[in-house]
Amino acid sequence: MSKIVCGDKKQVTIDELESYIHREIPLTRAMHVRVTGLDEAGLTLAAPLEPNINDKGTAFAGSIATLLTLSGWALLHTLLDAERTGLRVAVTDSRLTYTRPVAGDFRAVCAHPGMDAIDSTQHALTAQGKARIALQAHLFEGDTMCATLEGTYAVLI
Repeated sequence: MSKIVCGDKKQVTIDELESYIHREIPLTRAMHVRVTGLDEAGLTLAAPLEPNINDKGTAFAGSIATLLTLSGWALLHTLLDAERTGLRVAVTDSRLTYTRPVAGDFRAVCAHPGMDAIDSTQHALTAQGKARIALQAHLFEGDTMCATLEGTYAVLI
């Protein structure tokens, strides 16, 4: 089972993160969101087309936006150990680019921002009680990239 080390060297499993996401954000259960990858490289969330389909037979843009936004939120939540520390993580600004329709199951991949960015975020939290961090996530259908989100997330104590 994949694990990722978060803030205090605690390891979080895919199942633990998926349960947390479903408990805290009920919409993710209706979307059938699954955590399919969690390691030092980042986080991957997946969703099937069927509960996220629109009137054109493709993935609903709102579902795509949700999965991309959620991938950054969940990655930061895990890396900063927000559940244990009581941190609040929220996207404050995002730019979403749709490059092709999604006609099948899809996945969002949010890359780890790097330890320098995480350390800077931790430092700002300690000094000011708040921080901002930029993340990028890509949405794929199979091996084809279909959308990109560039987002700024706020982290608050």
